[in-house]
Amino acid sequence: MFFILSCAIFFLLIGCKKENEAEINNNIQTKQDSLSQSQERSETNKVVVQEDFYDFIAMFSKKRAFQLERVRFPLPIQVLDDDFELQEIAITQEKYTFLNFILPDDFLEYKQNIFIDAKHAKIEQRGLNNGYMIDYFFENKNGKWYLQSWINASP
Repeated sequence: MFFILSCAIFFLLIGCKKENEAEINNNIQTKQDSLSQSQERSETNKVVVQEDFYDFIAMFSKKRAFQLERVRFPLPIQVLDDDFELQEIAITQEKYTFLNFILPDDFLEYKQNIFIDAKHAKIEQRGLNNGYMIDYFFENKNGKWYLQSWINASP
């Protein structure tokens, strides 16, 4: 009888131990799955904050260091050649000049129009009876605006 009782207790303990190991393994797997799903959610739910174009232009026009960070060099631009044909050239950082898009209220040399969509913006500058005509093109990448190019069709 003692032998049967000992065997029953022995098998009962082994069965509980295997059940506990299976339960522990199951808990570990559940936590790993949960962590993996959490990482996937955080990667897919990353919110890209969109920079306001007008705030960007204000900073771009005030701070040279900021402007240089937001221009991709060499910058491809188009200008009129001697035959009044558009010619593409590349401007290096060393030859780049600071641009200012903030105009005083009484500025009379040209007017400026801004066109914006989700990924692109264009600033048109049109001279008032002087032939001045430049279009600046900007691109939004990962929520930040960058000067992409310009076309100077001024004679």
